[in-house]
Amino acid sequence: MSEPGQNFIFVFKKTNELNSEEIEQLIKLHNETMNKERTETEFKEKYLYNFLGFSFHGLMKFNNEIVGCYNVIPYEFIFFSKKFLFGQWCETLIQFHFRGSLNTFKQLGNIVNEELKKYKIFFIYGWPNRQLYVVSKRLLGMKDIGKLHYYV
Repeated sequence: MSEPGQNFIFVFKKTNELNSEEIEQLIKLHNETMNKERTETEFKEKYLYNFLGFSFHGLMKFNNEIVGCYNVIPYEFIFFSKKFLFGQWCETLIQFHFRGSLNTFKQLGNIVNEELKKYKIFFIYGWPNRQLYVVSKRLLGMKDIGKLHYYV
């Protein structure tokens, strides 16, 4: 669990600014945290192939290793006949033994959200899992905009 006083470094990067080591670390973090296998090709397809050519990444580093991330993919939408940029919040991952601090979660979100404003992205949407739902509403100020009914 995350301990008070741990020296995390919080960094913002666009996908096209990530070096190969950081991409490898993000893939490893995803694979270990989600218990799924993601390849470098899948990573690039998810985060590079959009109209901006990059996505937004908040990185939490400890001893120069990425131990947490907050990722947002930009999308264009036509809303009442006007084009807007929205962000799809798609992953917040933190290594198991660094979880527990609401402050680190908030810092990850804040560094990305501040950068999104520079690109005139003022609306973020997502489907948080049960663990993140309450925290994202209380800590990041996210609001429910409707219910999504789906069938699997």
